[in-house]
Amino acid sequence: MDFVKKNWLYVTLGVVALGSIGTAAWAYLAGDAIAEQVTEIQKLKSDVQTQGSNPQNAATIEAKKADQVELIADQERTLKAALGAQLYNAFEGRERQTLVPDVLPEPKSNGARIEFRNKYRIAMGELARRLRARGPATPAEITRQQAISDAKNQQGNSDIDLGPWMPKGSEQGDSDATNTQQKDRSLLEILRAYPKAKASEIVARSIYMYLDDNAFAPHSMMENNETPTVVDLWHAQMTLWIEQDFAFAIARLNDKRVEELKAAGKAYDSWVAHMPVKRLEYLAGHSWLGRGGGMNSAKFADSFTNVVNDNQKFIVPLQIRVVIEEAALLELIDSVCRVGYYTPTRVDYRAVEPNVLQDEYVYGDAPIIDATIDFEGTYFRKVFDAFIPKELAAGLARPEALEETKQPDGNATTDHC
Repeated sequence: MDFVKKNWLYVTLGVVALGSIGTAAWAYLAGDAIAEQVTEIQKLKSDVQTQGSNPQNAATIEAKKADQVELIADQERTLKAALGAQLYNAFEGRERQTLVPDVLPEPKSNGARIEFRNKYRIAMGELARRLRARGPATPAEITRQQAISDAKNQQGNSDIDLGPWMPKGSEQGDSDATNTQQKDRSLLEILRAYPKAKASEIVARSIYMYLDDNAFAPHSMMENNETPTVVDLWHAQMTLWIEQDFAFAIARLNDKRVEELKAAGKAYDSWVAHMPVKRLEYLAGHSWLGRGGGMNSAKFADSFTNVVNDNQKFIVPLQIRVVIEEAALLELIDSVCRVGYYTPTRVDYRAVEPNVLQDEYVYGDAPIIDATIDFEGTYFRKVFDAFIPKELAAGLARPEALEETKQPDGNATTDHC
């Protein structure tokens, strides 16, 4: 745990996040000042065009005009750089777009709503495939290994297909010799004969990480037969984008390890025991997307940033729980911060004790921790206004996406719907 303790200050102060956001994001968040500069530039440009007919000023005007054009271009590059992480969907490798074209902010037809739901099911499945992840061995898989083990103990039974574990011949011998062999067997040999451990090993060697059931919580409209509302579509699409960000950030770490193993001539070690991120238990998001919209439940950390929703951005508190190599914790935080505008606000962790039997999760030999990391997600309205339903637009400009309602006395109040 020394690695985490020595670097705790960096996590607490959010240095990783600050380095990831960069000056472009802060320039965007200072949008009023930039907008004022651009307005002044446009005014100067207009003045130049007005004075352009005077031959005496031609050279001076052309020089000033060139300077102004370059300044405008520089401002546009700054804004584009600030928004780039959200204009581009790293998981899909393309510019951000909805699963069905033009389904948001208002679907064109009920057919588009149904098509969205069908594509949403496929997109949710892609998260696990991108991570090369699944759960531990199932009861059916363990039962299969038990049947193989039982059959191997039955001498001369050739009616059962044991695959690669088919006995290669009789192992007759007296009981004393058998007992001696049992005592001399290594732990590894014992585990390989233990059906649950064998099933767990087979699963582990086929994946990069474990993924708990509903670690990426799907929207309820995925399984019901009702036509999704426009609010359903927004919640499902926005939470999918968030889930894709985190899946990409995690996959990037494990993919990097795979490349390192290949470069070292150890491609055969490209499985979960040797990956930095071992398991995703859940990703949770607060219901701050307008009239709900959360994913999974969690006790979210209080934010130290004091950043709230306004006409430029909306905020979503997020929490992820992972089993990870101790030395890779900061690298994961950095990877999340670099895929979007995510600020770490709290990190809790505990050591994971080794499971000698390795009969469920196979984590490998490196020191590992079970970490819960809170982030504050910032999403720029300049990008997402193109997708936000009109009935949610005003609420997303209020802290916690509160809805404004009228009281009987005519006064307005805000509350979550």
